[in-house]
Amino acid sequence: MKNNTMARNTFLALVLTLVILNTTSPAWAQTPKDSVLIIRDKWGIPHIVAGNEQALFYGAGYAAAEDRLLQMVLARYSIQGRLAEVFGSTYLARDKKMRAVGYYRHASGSLPYLTESTRQILQAYADGANSYMTQHPQHLADLFQKYGGQPEKWTAADGVACFLRIAERFDGGWTGEVDALRKFEVLERSVGREQAIAETEMQRMRVDDASAIVTKEEYERYSQNLKQPAGKAALQKRGESGGSEWSPPTMSHNWCVSGSKSTTGLPILESDPQITVESPATWYEFHLQGGKFNVRGIGVPGTPAMLIGYNQNLAWGVTALGSDNADLFQEQLKEGSSSEYKVRDTWEQMEERTEVIKVKNSNAVLYTIRSTRHGSVVNDFVSGALANEIFSLQYTVTAEPATDVEGLLDMMAATDWPSFTKGMEKYRSPGLHMIYADRFDNIGYYTLARLPIRAHNAGIPFRGWTGEEEWKGYIPFGVMPRMLNPAAGFISTANNCPVGSWYPYFIGGGIGDNGRSWRLKELLGIDKKFSPDDFFIIHRDAVNPVARDFVFFSLIAVGEEKPVDRDVLAAAAILTGWDFQMHTSFAGYALVSAIPTVINRSLRGTPLENKYLGATAGLVQLFKDLEAHYDSTGQLLHDASIRAWLISQLGECYRQSGIKNTGARPFTLIHPMKYQNNLEGYGSLAAEHDLSSPPLSCGVVETIWSQLGNSYSQLVNLASVDSSFTLIPPGNSELPDSKHFSDQMSLWAEGKMHGAPLSFDAVQKIAESRQVLTTTSITIIDGRSEFQSMYALNENYPNPFNPSTTIRFQLPKSSMTSLKIFNALGQAIATLVEGQREAGLHQVQWNAMDIASGVYFYRLQAGGFVDTKKMILLH
Repeated sequence: MKNNTMARNTFLALVLTLVILNTTSPAWAQTPKDSVLIIRDKWGIPHIVAGNEQALFYGAGYAAAEDRLLQMVLARYSIQGRLAEVFGSTYLARDKKMRAVGYYRHASGSLPYLTESTRQILQAYADGANSYMTQHPQHLADLFQKYGGQPEKWTAADGVACFLRIAERFDGGWTGEVDALRKFEVLERSVGREQAIAETEMQRMRVDDASAIVTKEEYERYSQNLKQPAGKAALQKRGESGGSEWSPPTMSHNWCVSGSKSTTGLPILESDPQITVESPATWYEFHLQGGKFNVRGIGVPGTPAMLIGYNQNLAWGVTALGSDNADLFQEQLKEGSSSEYKVRDTWEQMEERTEVIKVKNSNAVLYTIRSTRHGSVVNDFVSGALANEIFSLQYTVTAEPATDVEGLLDMMAATDWPSFTKGMEKYRSPGLHMIYADRFDNIGYYTLARLPIRAHNAGIPFRGWTGEEEWKGYIPFGVMPRMLNPAAGFISTANNCPVGSWYPYFIGGGIGDNGRSWRLKELLGIDKKFSPDDFFIIHRDAVNPVARDFVFFSLIAVGEEKPVDRDVLAAAAILTGWDFQMHTSFAGYALVSAIPTVINRSLRGTPLENKYLGATAGLVQLFKDLEAHYDSTGQLLHDASIRAWLISQLGECYRQSGIKNTGARPFTLIHPMKYQNNLEGYGSLAAEHDLSSPPLSCGVVETIWSQLGNSYSQLVNLASVDSSFTLIPPGNSELPDSKHFSDQMSLWAEGKMHGAPLSFDAVQKIAESRQVLTTTSITIIDGRSEFQSMYALNENYPNPFNPSTTIRFQLPKSSMTSLKIFNALGQAIATLVEGQREAGLHQVQWNAMDIASGVYFYRLQAGGFVDTKKMILLH
C-alpha cells in the first residue's frame, strides 16, 4: 500500500510538472532578453513574444517552420525554378520560366540594397527556421524522402523569394502581348500605326466613371482630410515627379466604415482575400510582439512580412488590382546574327548565362538564357511569336534591387497614416487596392503598384530598337489614386475600377463594377451605423445583384412578352418566388449559380454591345439603367433588344446549368482540398491527407460570402482591438496529425470566425500551449543575427514507435545532464543519459523491445533547464 501511495504521488508530481510546462510561463520581464516565448492559442495561431526584434523574428521563423515547413520548401523550389528536380519533367517548362524571369536571382541580388534592419530580420527569421529543421528532422520526413530528400538550409534570400511567388501569380499579363500584337497588326495595316494605337488605347482605357473607387473630388481633398491626435504634426503633401474586357483577378474583397458610420464611434475594417481554399492554407496567420511590433495578420509561409493585418493602432486589408507592371520589348536582330540586336543606330551583344536544371529520374538540362538591355528573352513563354522575332521582358519587380518585404515590415510597425504611407511607398507588386483604418478615426485607400509611364497604352510589345518607346520612369507614389476619410464614410473594393477617366495615367485593373463591388456599395451606402455584428451579416451576404436583377427583369419580360420557348418557361417557373440568395438550400441553386457565368459576355453580338462595357462591368451598367427606369416608372424599359436579350439568356442559363436534366432539387456543395496542392496546382502529394469540406452554403464566386474562395477573413474593431476576429480554413498547420490541420472548417462552413486578440493578457486567456526558446545570446556578425545554441528537447522520432525511437537534445554549454524515461505512473524505468555532456546537439536511441505498449514520458534536466515530452510505444 505504501509503495502504491509513493508511486501515485510520483505520478501526480510528474503530471503537475507537465501542467506547469504547458500552461504557465514566467512574467516576460523575468525571462532572458534573448528568449522567445511562443504561445499557441486554441486555434493553433502562434503568438511570438520577445524582448528584441532579432529574437522576435527568430521565433517567427521557428514557428513558421513548425507549422508549414513542407509548404515553405515547395514554395522555394517553385520560385527557384527547381520543381523538375522534385516532381520530374512535367515542371521543366515552368522552371525555365522562373529562371528566365529571374525571381530568385533578384531576391538574392536585392539583399545588399536593403536596410540593415530588414537584413537582420530576414536572417533572424532564417535562423529560426533552420533551428527548427535541425531539431526536428522528422517533420513530414516520409514526404520529404519521397519527393526531395531533407530540406536545405533557409536563407535571408528565401524570405524575399517566397513573397515574390505571390507577385508571380498575379503579374502574368505580359504573356498575352504577342497575341495582342497580331490583332493590332491587322488594324495597323488598314489605318496606320498612329491611328491603330489611338483606337486601341481608347478601347483599353474605357471605364465606367460611376464605379470608380476614387473620385476626382476625393482625390483632390486627400491632403486636407487627416484626423490627428493632439500633438501630431500635419501630414505633408507628397510632391510629384516627373477597356478591353477585363477578367477580374482573385484576392478580393475588403471594406471599412469610419466612426461616423460605426456604432462603436471608431472604424471597423474587414478584409477577405479570395483565393481558392487549399490544404494547407495559402496564407499563414501569426502574431508578433516585441520591439516596435505588436501586430498580427497573414503572410505567406517562409517570409516574415504580413500582407494583411492589424496592430494596436491600425488595420489594413488588400484586394488584387490586376494592374500591368511588365512589358515585352520586340528586339530587331542584326541580319545573319542571333545575338546582336539594334539600339537606335548601333548594335549591342546580348548577354548569355547557362543554368543547370536538374530533372528527377532524368538527365539534367542545360538552359541558356539570353538578355537584352530590357531584360531576359522570353520567347519560350509567349504564344504567337514568329520564327524571326525576339521579345524581351522588362518587369518592375526585377528592374530595381528592392523587395516588398521591406515596405510591408514598415507597415506592420506603423503607428498612424503618415508612417503607414512610408511603408506603402516601398511596395511594388502585385498591384493592390489597399484599405486602411486607425484608432484616430481615419479610413483611407491607396492604389499600390509600381507602374511605368509608357510611350503608349495599346497593350502590345514596344519597339525596342527605336529608343522612342522606352519607359519614362514610374508613376509617382504621391499621385497614385488615393483618398482619406471620404465623405461617404466608407470604402469598399472588390477588384473594381480604381479611378475614373479623368486620371492622367493608365492604371489598369477593373473597368467598372462587378457583382461583389456593386453589392458592397449597396449594403454600406445606406443611412445606418454599422456594428461588428453587422459586418458578420455582410460577410455572409449571398446576393449577387447581377443575377438578382437579371432574374427580376427577365421574369417581367417573360410575363409581358409571352415567349413559347419551353426552356425559358421552365426557368421562369423555378425562379418565381426566389429570394435572390445564392444558397444551396434553394431548390434551383444549380440554375441561379450558373447565371453569372452564362451571361457574363452575352452582350457580344447584340445591339447592346457598343453601348455598354464588356463582361460584368457592362452588365452592371445595363442593370443600373433598368433599375433607374423601373424605380421612376414601375415598368421594364421598352427596348426590344433588351427584352429579347433577357428572354434568350434565361433559356440559355437553363440549358447550360444542367438543371434541365436533373430537375430542381437540393444541391450539396462539398469542396475537396488536395494535400499540398498549393498555388502551383501539384494535385495531391499525399492522398491519405486530402480533405473535404462540410457542406457549404454559397459557392458562387460573385457573392461576398463566396465560400470556395474564403481563404482568410479578418474583422478588426478599432474601438476594441482585442474584440477582433479572424478565420483561416481549413487550419493553420500543415501537419495532418495536428488538431489545427482542419479545426477551422466548421467555422468556415457556418460563416463564422474566431476571436483574435492582440494584447498579451487577452492572448494568455486563450493559450493552449507555451514554449520558451532560451538562447544564451544573439550576436551580430557581418550584419547577420546568429543565435547561439539553446537548451532544447526535441520530439522523438518516430512517434508512435516500435520497438525503438531516437531522442535528440541540444545544450548551449557543457552541462550536467539527465535524460530519463518514465511510465504513466511516474516511475523512472530507464536512464539514457546521466552525467556531464559537452555543448552541442546530442541524440540517443531507446530500444523498448521488452517494454509493454503504452504512453511513456521522457524528461531532460540540464543546467537548470527541464522539459518533458510524451511518446507512444505500439508493439
